[in-house]
Amino acid sequence: GEYVAVYFPHEEWKRLSKTYCADFRPDPIESEEWNFAVETNMRDEVHLRFEGVASVPREYEVWLIDKAVQIAQDLRRNSHYSIAGRGPENSKQLTLVISRVGKIKEEYAALQAMPASFELSQNFPNPFNPTTTMRYALPKSERVTLQVFNLLGELIATLVDGEQKEAGYHVAIWNGRSSTGKAVGNGVYFVRMRAGTFVQVRKAVLVE
Repeated sequence: GEYVAVYFPHEEWKRLSKTYCADFRPDPIESEEWNFAVETNMRDEVHLRFEGVASVPREYEVWLIDKAVQIAQDLRRNSHYSIAGRGPENSKQLTLVISRVGKIKEEYAALQAMPASFELSQNFPNPFNPTTTMRYALPKSERVTLQVFNLLGELIATLVDGEQKEAGYHVAIWNGRSSTGKAVGNGVYFVRMRAGTFVQVRKAVLVE
């Protein structure tokens, strides 16, 4: 049946277990990171929930890093994250970072910077089948609408419906289906972001 598996891939551990391992470490002097993979046979949006964050001592920050779409999410503020399921042959690589306050690595600190302007990034992957991820940037809190249209200008799906979003970087997932849940055909689609007076459109290509 349908499944979602989360594991720590370590080449040197394959003699013990290919995927299912526990990785325990002492308190970090400054910061520590764990790379992990999410594998699923579903080709749809997958929701992750991180439990136990409150048990981490308050002198540590807890961050989820999605390098593919350049997102750093503070798990103390939001313990939920969504990814696009792309089948077991395309596992999702994520990084969990625990660091003393203000000691996160420079490469990750850059992802925490507040956007200077509104922006809808190119969806990833593109072309895609059947799910893809859109990242968008808000320099200030604003109501956001994110919609998908076909070549005829017909509304296919609404991914974000006038929701108030905080300043920062956000992601939305499109599963290649219409608002009625029907899978759409191959072809070119347009993703339009509206935030206040800002409007931007990106072209997304769905292929088999």
